[in-house]
Amino acid sequence: MRIFRTASVRSIASQVLASGRRLGTLALLIAVVALAGCDSTGDLDEGDELVVTPEQTAEAIAFSTAEETGGAAESFADAAVLLTNGTSSSSFDGLAKSITRDRSCTYDDTEMIWSCDFSVVGSAGRLDSINVERSSRVQFFDGDTPVARPADADSMTFGIVSGSGLIQTPRIDNTHALLSTTWALARTSASNEFAIYLLSPPAGRDVSEEFVGPRRSRTREAQIRKTGVRGLLWRSGNPGRPIDGTLEGTYAATVEIERATGDIVTRSVDVAYTITFSEDGAEITFTGGGERFAGQSFSFDIETGTLE
Repeated sequence: MRIFRTASVRSIASQVLASGRRLGTLALLIAVVALAGCDSTGDLDEGDELVVTPEQTAEAIAFSTAEETGGAAESFADAAVLLTNGTSSSSFDGLAKSITRDRSCTYDDTEMIWSCDFSVVGSAGRLDSINVERSSRVQFFDGDTPVARPADADSMTFGIVSGSGLIQTPRIDNTHALLSTTWALARTSASNEFAIYLLSPPAGRDVSEEFVGPRRSRTREAQIRKTGVRGLLWRSGNPGRPIDGTLEGTYAATVEIERATGDIVTRSVDVAYTITFSEDGAEITFTGGGERFAGQSFSFDIETGTLE
């Protein structure tokens, strides 16, 4: 049985939500991208290329969650590194050696808050290029008391001030802007495991995408959100990954699709989903979105975001 040191995090949550004066607007970049697909409304007899499937929608959510693509998992990994190894500025390789992560942090000893700028740049696998950046504010706590050094802390708050990115794959050009969101990370009884809490939902990003295809073009405007967590547990390592708990969220998009005639049709999607993590991997299950979506499940690789 794992023992979570949650008392300080509950106190942090109250302080963050009640006191913008000391902590300011904390928020964390969750992530960085969305790939492929949305759900469609309208007639379903117009051809497969005019209907967006649950699988395509799951691919978009998975890609926005993965570590190698700079998604939510990558953000959790960076927070765990800060709490474990400290806030020194550094440049280091990502999971793929052709991807570089840079971090630079400065300390305000009056507010006892660290301001950190973080970037992910490079290419790997199906990523022709990735260029993502975020600015975050971090505060460490020993119990209920703010402390300057992560070595003295058993929990932390971390959050986005701003963030944006550009991702290019052979199929998609993706740009996005991040929401301001406050998260917390707390040590557990295991030295390499951390409990993750969402203090100011929703987290997520607004995405604009252009799809490149052999026959028809598509564009998409999407809002990908994380609205809650339940028992979310992160394990550090190479790579680090979530090993238990769930992330809940919503996905909404408007897509313009070119018909074979050259006309443009519009499709939309509005679904709810849960991502369940375990030692064996991650799985997306749609919990809302009509009979074509609700109940559909898809496993994916938390490192790369690819469906399995």
